[in-house]
Amino acid sequence: MGKLQEAQKRFTESMTLPNLKRRYRSAKKWAVRQPLLPAVLLGLAAAVLVAIAATLVLSWILDIGTRKVQPTELTTTVLTIVAGVGGVVFLVVAYRKQRDLESGRFVEHFGAAAQQLGHPDPAVRMAGVYAMAGVADQVHGLKRQQCIDVLCGYLRLPYSADTGANHQHQLVVRRLSGDLRPEIEEHHSYRQNDRVVRQTIVSVITAHLQQTADISWSPYNFDFRKAVFEDAYFQGAWFTGEETLFNGTHFIGEETLFNGAHFTGTGVWFNGARFTSNYTRFDGAHFTSNYTLFSEVHFAGNHTLFSEAHFAGDYTHFDGAHFAATDTLFSKADFTGTDTRFVGAQFTGKTTHFIETSFTGQNISFAEAQFAGKYTMLTGAQFTGEKTHFRRAHFVGEKTYFWGAHFTGEYISFGEAQFTGEYISFSEAQFTGETSFIGAHFTGPTSFSPVDFGAKLVSFVDPKMWDPPPKFDWDDDPTSKPTNVEPADWPPVVKDDE
Repeated sequence: MGKLQEAQKRFTESMTLPNLKRRYRSAKKWAVRQPLLPAVLLGLAAAVLVAIAATLVLSWILDIGTRKVQPTELTTTVLTIVAGVGGVVFLVVAYRKQRDLESGRFVEHFGAAAQQLGHPDPAVRMAGVYAMAGVADQVHGLKRQQCIDVLCGYLRLPYSADTGANHQHQLVVRRLSGDLRPEIEEHHSYRQNDRVVRQTIVSVITAHLQQTADISWSPYNFDFRKAVFEDAYFQGAWFTGEETLFNGTHFIGEETLFNGAHFTGTGVWFNGARFTSNYTRFDGAHFTSNYTLFSEVHFAGNHTLFSEAHFAGDYTHFDGAHFAATDTLFSKADFTGTDTRFVGAQFTGKTTHFIETSFTGQNISFAEAQFAGKYTMLTGAQFTGEKTHFRRAHFVGEKTYFWGAHFTGEYISFGEAQFTGEYISFSEAQFTGETSFIGAHFTGPTSFSPVDFGAKLVSFVDPKMWDPPPKFDWDDDPTSKPTNVEPADWPPVVKDDE
């Protein structure tokens, strides 16, 4: 009985609408790939089989009545059915002809648009941008992806902001043989007004990535690896394809805007990208891809904004990222994914704000991160994940504030962290999970007053440095120290490495 139920379940699942659509698309692709002659022969064979089956079935059914069916009537009925099948065969042939015609048109229009994009005249190249976009709008699937790939590929061509208006695309060096001091002949050829053409491509792509776009390109992949963007405006764009690639991309100019953008595909990669624009904005952006990777990214300029951004994918990594912008803001951002990592990240700008930021994923790690800016604000931040790691993090900036921060996960580690800045404060913070400051360095003024250490184990044993000693609520009355705070004999004894 169990096997029967299991078989029925599999059959029911196979008959769901998504599965039926997938099977239809597979059958359609198979049919389209078949040569025309075999397809027609297959249709004729089907017609013969239908005729034979119809003859057998109708001769049996029609003879059941009160009168004998004449052979001519039976023949007429069968021929009618065969004629219908023949009509189907005709439609197949007509469809294949139309498909081939459309394919030929695509090749023609695609080639013409690509040729325009390579033209030395900027006006022709700009026309090529719109022509390629027009071709993409008229097709679907792989053909549309090919058009998008060409536009992305143009942006990956070598580009220098210094010669952005007139970009060099040819250099000829000639060395005369047999000369001790060879003569070098240089030919400089420039791609005129390349900046305008590139910005037009970004504008066209962004327009097709809006939810209000008449024809959406959002479900497709975008490959911008190692491209150079000058004043890139992707605000409000929806990237829902499987892969969105910005690996090694360089963003320059006055503004780089991804504010309000949505990344919902399998993954979005910004690994190794450089943001040197004056303003870099991801505020209000939504990252729900399985992988959101900003590892080894460099943020410079004056302002880097991730305020109110939402990170909900399984893996969000800023490992090794360098935040060197004057202001770096993650205020009220929301990290809800399984694994959120800023391992080895460097915050060296003037201000770094994680004010009221929420970390609710399973694992949150700032291990070995360096907070070296003038002001590091984690005021009101919520760390509710299962594990939160600041292990070996360095707090070396002028002022670091954990005011009112809540550490409510099962385990919180500041083990071997270095508190060496001019002032570090955990005032009004709450620790409700098991917390470790084992082996920490306290060489800068640090305050844990007032702090709620909850009821679980909080350990300050074996500090590497304890000078000056951090301030606690029980400094004036050691007997008021919570029993869950170790060591029992207060203050802790500095661990002798020898």
